[in-house]
Amino acid sequence: MRPTINIQQDSFDFSEDVLKSPSNHVSMDVSNVVTPYQPKNQQQPQQQQQQQNEKRTKKWSIDDFNIGRRLGEGSYSTVILVEEKKTDFLCALKVIKKSIIRQYQQEHQLIRELEIHMRLFHRHILRMYDFFYDSNRIYVILEYAANDTLASYLKRHERLDNTRTATFIYQIADALNYCHRLKIMHRDLKPENILLGQFHEIKLADFGLALHCPSSRRTQYIGTMDYMAPEVIENEDVNNVDSSSSSVDSTTTTKSPMPYEELADLWSLGIITYELLVGTTPFYDPNLTITKKRILSCDYVLPDYIQIDANHFINHLLKYDRQQRLTILNVFEHNFIRTFAQTNFLNEKFHHFASMHHSQNNTQ
Repeated sequence: MRPTINIQQDSFDFSEDVLKSPSNHVSMDVSNVVTPYQPKNQQQPQQQQQQQNEKRTKKWSIDDFNIGRRLGEGSYSTVILVEEKKTDFLCALKVIKKSIIRQYQQEHQLIRELEIHMRLFHRHILRMYDFFYDSNRIYVILEYAANDTLASYLKRHERLDNTRTATFIYQIADALNYCHRLKIMHRDLKPENILLGQFHEIKLADFGLALHCPSSRRTQYIGTMDYMAPEVIENEDVNNVDSSSSSVDSTTTTKSPMPYEELADLWSLGIITYELLVGTTPFYDPNLTITKKRILSCDYVLPDYIQIDANHFINHLLKYDRQQRLTILNVFEHNFIRTFAQTNFLNEKFHHFASMHHSQNNTQ
């Protein structure tokens, strides 16, 4: 799996209230966190800080949970299965070491992730219930997705049929549409960041690189190469030039970063569609430089067995000119989705589950 590229070069303004209490239910101790936009000499007086700390209440502690198996591991965290002791409710607990966050200067990004994720309520987005902390770790309580990631599902099946692919893509698009209406870009859409729930329904996860931007335009080079849109990749060279501008002759004209918007997520949706149907990403090469060149030239081949509507769907998402790409509404209306997607998938699953449960009760 390619590593995620995480280069934070643009500014992001947020209120001091976010630092004091990102959650309405529980507060994280960020008194020792100084963001790049909060100079140390502007920290609050000790007496005022003590008053704020007195208002903070810790609703949860690690002792409230029975600890189960490890579910996964990320760059800065470990995810474990836990059971809340009072209710026997299963959930996932994301454990983040404060020392690692400080070491890699990710305090600002973590706060932004929590601020975004806790406000998302959608059936195809992994629910963030709450979070708490102790002296060494931050714990994020998440919905438990029982069937692992879309990446592991694809690995087991090698490639998927049109119905399964269209249904997954419809559900991902449903979650993206919700995010984009809130002016949130995910920016790292890939099968590893998409989980599957109890009924194998989509649960979009990992909002570590997500950004709320009312202007809908960003210039960061960020994400995972195989899923990056051309307009995102093109900012790499521009940013590299900017970082070395001191050695550039004053008469040299430097290229400004090209802003991009939510359509970059739609490119990633096209990549995932291709990957589910074919089993590999369209531009993959062991050499990242070649992968980048292939993306910028839209150099990919669709196998002959790809159904005609699926072929059209992918080709019109993987457009270099983003203004020619399908929009979210175009995705919902496309023949590939209308013909193959089980848009009532969850209701059908719930009805089947309820019928089985009712039958079992009647036989007892």
